[in-house]
Amino acid sequence: MNGVLAALMYAAQSLGRAGLDFRPLLPPLFEPLLLQQLQRRCDAAVAAFGAALEAYSWVRLPELPQSAHSGGGSASTLAAPFAVMQFPPLSVLLNGLLGALNELRQCAPLALAAGAREALRGALAVAAAVLVARGGCLPPATLGRDFPDMCELLAAEVFAHVGRCYGLVFEAAAAEGAGEGGLGLGESERLLRAVPQDSAASIS
Repeated sequence: MNGVLAALMYAAQSLGRAGLDFRPLLPPLFEPLLLQQLQRRCDAAVAAFGAALEAYSWVRLPELPQSAHSGGGSASTLAAPFAVMQFPPLSVLLNGLLGALNELRQCAPLALAAGAREALRGALAVAAAVLVARGGCLPPATLGRDFPDMCELLAAEVFAHVGRCYGLVFEAAAAEGAGEGGLGLGESERLLRAVPQDSAASIS
């Protein structure tokens, strides 16, 4: 889709020499399609997260040493949080959502900012609900510390990183909504952070 739009923009620019520049007419035609594409990618990321969660054995992978992912400058702020790699389902979710944003980044009109924010917020809220529901279906002895830690990582790392990447794609919209707290996932954060206390208490 991005290639088609780029080709049309180039053709319109060429026709502009003859007074037939139709570039202003193109964004309204493509914006609904781009948003639908983003929504499908977000839905697919959440579905893949759910499938990975169902198959997860609740044995975390070892965390990489700090030296393996240390860095400086602005590039380090763009790197996905390495702690998430301890839990493959979270990696699946984050990769899916970042892939959707990266695809949109190539052609992201500012008019899509609100719709993109809602798509990402909805996907993360559903993922949080799926994780909490999955934890409620398994005995605490099976979950151990992995369940509360996964909940905390989803709230603290995945939510924040997706919000930062959204801000890079839609800088102006992100600046206007800065007072709302990232993607506006406060309710989902409270849901995730309420679970670990109960789970840890029931295990100890």
